[in-house]
Amino acid sequence: MFKGNLTSLVFVVLSVFFIGISGSQATTVTLDAASLTGLLGADPQALGSVENTRMEFSTLGADVLNQVYENESGGTYAYLYQVDNDLDHFIEVFTLAPFTGASGSTGMGWLTGDIPTGFLAGGNEPWTTGNVNTSVGPTVTFYYLDAFGDAIFTGEHSVVMYVLSDLPPDQIVGNIINGLVASGDVVGPVPEPATIALLGLGSFVLMRKRRN
Repeated sequence: MFKGNLTSLVFVVLSVFFIGISGSQATTVTLDAASLTGLLGADPQALGSVENTRMEFSTLGADVLNQVYENESGGTYAYLYQVDNDLDHFIEVFTLAPFTGASGSTGMGWLTGDIPTGFLAGGNEPWTTGNVNTSVGPTVTFYYLDAFGDAIFTGEHSVVMYVLSDLPPDQIVGNIINGLVASGDVVGPVPEPATIALLGLGSFVLMRKRRN
């Protein structure tokens, strides 16, 4: 009972915080535990090898393993991330931005079953809901709240988190947060060239209308 009430309070505070700094459009997303084959089918294909991104600022620091898999028929991607804390500050928040195409219906969670080669087995699970803010980024957020024993302390690592997308990979920015913020480039979805061209054309038309 107490934990449920405290959970509601914490997420109200977090929602107000993120809405306050972004101006709205923050949506709570329920996280699901699933196997990679459950997400992408019987034969998911790794696109490149596991990357190890160093994120460090002052006493906050971690290696963030990241990689993307695609389903066999193509067009659906599972972006994978794992935080491995090796400095003095525990970690409570992991964010990704701009995670193009993310919305309140985006599939998010952590992997179960066989973990892909290059990632660490086990790890701390995030809180059962995350956040997608479409007015900034969009920004995808996973919470590892110390109040519930989920924080990633020195020498600990997270489970392998996933975010699903139908957009192909490039580089975006990941952040580990707990008072301090440390950032680094990780794999993430970007608009396809045709979409970028259409966005550019739309901006050009809008500018001409304003001039006229």
